[in-house]
Amino acid sequence: MRQTLTAVLCLLVVGAATSAGADVTVERYARSDGFAGMGGFESTTITTTGAITEREESKMKFTGGFMSAIQKMAGLGDAIRITRLDRDVVWQLDPEKKSYTEQPLTSKLERERAGRGQPAGRPSKGKDTNEPSDVVITKNEFKVEKTGARKVINGFPCDEYLMTWLVETLNQKTGETAKSLMTNRLWTTPESAEIRAAQAEQQAYQQAYLKKLGLTMSPAEAQQLMAGLTGLDEKEQQRALAKAAAEMRKVQGYTIVSDLAWTGEGSGGRAETRESPPPRSGGGQQDLGQVLGKLFGGAGGQKGGAAETPSSDRGGQERNGTLFNLYTEVKSIRATGPDPTRYEIPAGYTKK
Repeated sequence: MRQTLTAVLCLLVVGAATSAGADVTVERYARSDGFAGMGGFESTTITTTGAITEREESKMKFTGGFMSAIQKMAGLGDAIRITRLDRDVVWQLDPEKKSYTEQPLTSKLERERAGRGQPAGRPSKGKDTNEPSDVVITKNEFKVEKTGARKVINGFPCDEYLMTWLVETLNQKTGETAKSLMTNRLWTTPESAEIRAAQAEQQAYQQAYLKKLGLTMSPAEAQQLMAGLTGLDEKEQQRALAKAAAEMRKVQGYTIVSDLAWTGEGSGGRAETRESPPPRSGGGQQDLGQVLGKLFGGAGGQKGGAAETPSSDRGGQERNGTLFNLYTEVKSIRATGPDPTRYEIPAGYTKK
């Protein structure tokens, strides 16, 4: 949930950044059973970030039979992406074929890459709708609690927090009801000097990235986005964000593990499912806006199609009836000395 809110709120506010002297390298693992059990994947990403440069090395595989076959036929394998803000260019490297592609760094291409678009939820009340919606929100509860559980994960001493977000809706015309529940188990570690330096370097890059692309959002656009994601009107949005901000302040430390699951059920209607592409393994979600739109759109979907339940040794929650889940884990964080060559095309690569 923390990553979900960050993905939304980073479009609203870009905080002041403190430049750091060294690059930072973060290794992350991610997995998901996809949306309603479709599009499951596992991935590992090593991201090295400088103030105006970023290198992302990713390994991803689909875990479902259909998409695994597509991946194999398409020859999709490991990839390296280098972003140079100083040159306004993005290089995509194929280590197996020793080749690369080059694209200009533009907001249009970056939005397409992130899969941003209009959420597929119900439209909010306004000039574009002929009639007000029959669906009203009857319950909207977001809370965070520290469970008291502790354990060491990848060398990081961690405390557990449990986040829950419950939304219930009622169609006043048909009497149909719907409920969606988000649960996210977070394991956080105290922010050491190394982690604070890493966050400063990453924040400096993100600030420069957004400024370079002009990815800012007006208050009206932010309100429209939140309405599409959650189905809340303006006053409800303000109350929900204020409540969420207060609850989020309970979470202390840097997130090492996030284990998120969304479930949904209703008294009528039909839930849509489709084969969806995976989120970026760094934590961002390509189609999460559409997923949230469906969950909060008041469509009165049936009980969510059961996703494949991960085995307990994978560390995931039990997810009977889960519409969407995402598990992410930080494997390591380390400062790395400056090395300009890591942000260059290696010798011997040919341009496609």
